[in-house]
Amino acid sequence: MTACDRSPDQQDYGDTETLLMGELGDLGEIEPTVASIMIENSGETLVYLSSVSLTCAQLMVSRWLGDVAVGAQIIEIVVPSTRASGTVAVEEGGAEVNYAAGGKSSAYEVAATDGHVTFTQSEPGVKVVGTVEASYAGADAEVRGRFYATFCPGGQGY
Repeated sequence: MTACDRSPDQQDYGDTETLLMGELGDLGEIEPTVASIMIENSGETLVYLSSVSLTCAQLMVSRWLGDVAVGAQIIEIVVPSTRASGTVAVEEGGAEVNYAAGGKSSAYEVAATDGHVTFTQSEPGVKVVGTVEASYAGADAEVRGRFYATFCPGGQGY
């Protein structure tokens, strides 16, 4: 079994809190995660994992993705807030694992077609911790790894 054949729970990611691996289609190999932020909005828990710095103040502005550095990699995990614990499959009514480039509108996001998100810790209004594994149809893309995201009050979806 190679490292890529292991699930995120079995993978050794070292000592970092958030570490993602894989490819994001035209955006290339996943870059190191600089920001891991969680928001709660309209009955959903949303996690943003970014290759560039993001602040809560930035996320409080509607349609903030267009103001992020051009070409930045933003991975978005979305689940109904009532399901932000345990394992949630990528499916309608379950988890979404999307990615988009900074400097563009969310209309350019790419949605996963398969995979799952596992929450190992979920504290509403505080943080979420877990693993993600997702693949994308028609795109040379996959995401796998772990995340630790802290809460940003008043945040908006990208």
